Amino acid sequence: MYPNLFVIGAAKSGTSSLHYYLGQHPEVHMSYEKEPHYFSRSADGTWPATRPLTQRQYEALFESDRPVRGESSVTYSFWPYPAGIPEMIHAVAPDARFIYLVRDPVARVLSHYFHRIGLGTEQRSIAEVIAEPREPQERYLAASSYATQAEQYLKVFPADRLLVVDHADLLSQREVVLRECFAFLGVDPSFTSPNWDLRINESADQRRFSPVAQTIRMSRGYRRATGWIRPDVRQRLIGPVRRALSSEVATYDVGDDVRAHFAERLAPEAQRLRALTGKAFPTWSV
Repeated sequence: MYPNLFVIGAAKSGTSSLHYYLGQHPEVHMSYEKEPHYFSRSADGTWPATRPLTQRQYEALFESDRPVRGESSVTYSFWPYPAGIPEMIHAVAPDARFIYLVRDPVARVLSHYFHRIGLGTEQRSIAEVIAEPREPQERYLAASSYATQAEQYLKVFPADRLLVVDHADLLSQREVVLRECFAFLGVDPSFTSPNWDLRINESADQRRFSPVAQTIRMSRGYRRATGWIRPDVRQRLIGPVRRALSSEVATYDVGDDVRAHFAERLAPEAQRLRALTGKAFPTWSV
């Protein structure tokens, strides 16, 4: 059984929290493994994800009698790294719906960069990233090019299958946003959960993991051992351990020239998204 709901990103925009909130609804089943990345395959069939799932393993994530079955993989909005994801989804789930959670595109780029610094997968300074971008590994700008990402899905699915949500609204008007999501999914929009105050995997600081800790964190055994634990419980139990195995990384310590560079590159995308959705995104810097 394939899912019929996909939270497609954007990375570093609160998708873990949204995944959890949606899964509180009695008519919605969200996969215990939040980011299976099943459709994130390149044209030659290789996987950018470190833990590829077989079809059987993937479908097992959605064994539920609830009418809405969903997953949340931010790599589904990294086009063109890889391309063709909407087409692959349409081939097996033509009735699918998509929620695209976005945030200020400049802030998202910087959060993405510092997140990778913390993981140890990025060694360059932000100035080096700007001066000598690496392709196809470079996804900072791609993942903040929201209009371009949305258009990939609109080429394949009707416009009423895609809901774009602003992370700022999820923070400031959570109940309103979730009711909008539930109505979009065709489930009871009046549902309320006392757990909507919890934020999953969101923090003001970024963490730098040691190589050993990062290897353990990304291992399939670790994911299997912890994936069955409810996200709210996992947050309380594993959060202190993760903090003990990591150190803080100073974040957003960048100059105005860096922000101006990304703002110039991403402003046209933000304007196109406004035109595409009819939403103002008033808190954004571009």
